[in-house]
Amino acid sequence: MRIVRWDPFDELGSLQGRVNRLFEESTPGAAMSSRSWLPACDICEGDGEVVITVDLPGVAKEDIQVDVTGDMLTLKGERKAQIQDAKTGCYVRVERVSGPFERSFTLAVDVDRAAIAAKFDQGVLSIKLPKAEAAKPKQIPVEITG
Repeated sequence: MRIVRWDPFDELGSLQGRVNRLFEESTPGAAMSSRSWLPACDICEGDGEVVITVDLPGVAKEDIQVDVTGDMLTLKGERKAQIQDAKTGCYVRVERVSGPFERSFTLAVDVDRAAIAAKFDQGVLSIKLPKAEAAKPKQIPVEITG
């Protein structure tokens, strides 16, 4: 396992997004479609693999792209707007965000790139990243001398 340096400014960007959303929600007539969004995700690391699970409700499979470059996994996609014409007057409130999104994850372990698999089921994307043999834990026997 590689040690990944923590960058406090990563958290600052997330905080800024939340503050911006707070102001947009309190401003009448704020343009929701102009707001970028980030899908929620969970990352689980086991002995043999890393699994990234991402919530993508309302996103079509064809609109999802997963790329691995170096030690970075990038997830891109777009949730298409379901509102055809918001000026018709039938909408009292519009909260669902649409538009493109992009998330990148630094891979802290070496993965077997040939065995990476992604599955999309009921709006949930699961990306399985099997660890390379060098990254898997090994038990080292201890010799007793003397």
